Amino acid sequence: VLFRSSLHMMMLTLKEMLPLRTLLRRGISDEVAKSTFSGLFTCWAFDPVAAVGLCLLSSAFDPALDLVEDLGRSEVTATTLVQLDRLAQLFESPVFAFVRTGLLKPRRNAALLRTLFGIQMILPQSSQPCKSIRARLKAAPTIAHLPGGTDDDVPPPFDRQWWNPLFQQYQITQQDILSYESRRGPRV
Repeated sequence: VLFRSSLHMMMLTLKEMLPLRTLLRRGISDEVAKSTFSGLFTCWAFDPVAAVGLCLLSSAFDPALDLVEDLGRSEVTATTLVQLDRLAQLFESPVFAFVRTGLLKPRRNAALLRTLFGIQMILPQSSQPCKSIRARLKAAPTIAHLPGGTDDDVPPPFDRQWWNPLFQQYQITQQDILSYESRRGPRV
């Protein structure tokens, strides 16, 4: 877990990874970015929080929501909470500024709002990252009621046919990890 988490943090923070982040920021509607996302997701599927971060970086908000909902249905470990806390802290960094501006179109990015609400529900309410997310989400209803909504406020159709096999593989991977950890027993 530590190795995958480290790789994920390096991808999100190192300046040498800027070309990769720039590619992924094009979103999954771009075929090259989608292919890169798919390749990375196969590795990131071993770490739910890294997978959510990859989805946010790629503007794959529907997949991010699926992952957060799945995470919420499982038993969240202390390690997962620490990683989620770090991701929420990184959400305030320049790397995710373009995602935060997605909150300006709450109708178009409803899955992003729901993802952030989900992260907020999983994190302890007293944590600073939870408070930061809460503050951002408080502004979304106000923005949604401002005049000037347009047709581009409608979310583009999401390709479930592409995503479902990746999500199923993620779920199998998570089940395999749980099975392995239960056979291995507690760490000493």
